Amino acid sequence: MELTSLTAAELSVAIHARDISCREVMAAFLVRIAAYNPALNAIVNLRDGNDLLTEAGGYDDERFTPAAQLRANLRRPGRRPDEGRGVHRDRQDQRS
Repeated sequence: MELTSLTAAELSVAIHARDISCREVMAAFLVRIAAYNPALNAIVNLRDGNDLLTEAGGYDDERFTPAAQLRANLRRPGRRPDEGRGVHRDRQDQRS
């Protein structure tokens, strides 16, 4: 799979599915920029590649924290709003 040929939506899906990392995406685009920009001069001010890779790696690290995993599970398609919540279950029964 050529990462630089994917759409932003496709990249997002692959990143959230953990098929690819943010660092891998950044590395692929930095290689592409290095290959094409000298002739095109489309990017006139590019931050240091190592800084960009470090920043992308930080996003990867953040995705694997317990809080990030919980947020991802809560956004899962088809999930009922009350699914997985045991908090105040006894109160929910009283309101029915």
